[in-house]
Amino acid sequence: MGKTKKTPRHRLLAKTKNTAQLMLVLVFLCFFSSMFITNDVALLTFVPFACTILQKCHQERLIVTTFVLQTLAANLGSMLTPVGNPQNLYLYSISGAGLGEFIGWMAPYTLVSGVLLLLVVFVLSAGKRRISLETGALLQTSGAAGRNGIYLALFVLSLLSVARVLPWELMLAVVLIVLIFTDRAVFLQVDYCLLFTFISFFIFIGNVGRIPAFRELFASLLAGEPDHQQCSCDPASGGFYARSEESYDRRESGRTGNAHRIDGEPDLL
Repeated sequence: MGKTKKTPRHRLLAKTKNTAQLMLVLVFLCFFSSMFITNDVALLTFVPFACTILQKCHQERLIVTTFVLQTLAANLGSMLTPVGNPQNLYLYSISGAGLGEFIGWMAPYTLVSGVLLLLVVFVLSAGKRRISLETGALLQTSGAAGRNGIYLALFVLSLLSVARVLPWELMLAVVLIVLIFTDRAVFLQVDYCLLFTFISFFIFIGNVGRIPAFRELFASLLAGEPDHQQCSCDPASGGFYARSEESYDRRESGRTGNAHRIDGEPDLL
């Protein structure tokens, strides 16, 4: 049996002494992790984790409240980065903005959302109770830690590709080669239906963008017409669209290679 090792979340939970602190940790784990692993993955990871923790400390009454707050946190935190959610990735791609510029646009909205979420957690956990949580079961073996290190390195490569530091072809080749030699069984565990759903989503959006009527309609709505909020899933998309158009026009004024985006040709992501 491998040697056990404390994880970051184990250390965080070990310091929680009451229900308010516990809810704060569980909710903001979703808020911050969604910025890097997407909102959906953050929820798939931390909702079951929260359920287990709350049951261990006999606080089942907080499960529904915590789940709702985690859902809000994942969606609000994910709007900071391009990889936080699919619509951000799409907006980041078509805007031509740099990573720092994109985060700068989204940071004020994310900061305000985080502060409001913090206030909501404190209000809902006002009747805090002391808890005693045994976190020994959360320890992982050193072997698992080594594998997690490999995945962390591959994840960083993926982020560098999104930030346009590395070509996506190089990143894809490295990931495939490393997994073939270190954990080839993972290919049998991939949810290919979900993967192809996202691919189809981006192809669909690209095809819809070729239709002049739809392109002009969405552009006018997102640019600030009265009903623009009705067609946006992201709370900051309306204001972001206008700034991204300015950034895109500024970059395209000196380039001709992306002229196909202006005349309606498909832009595959």
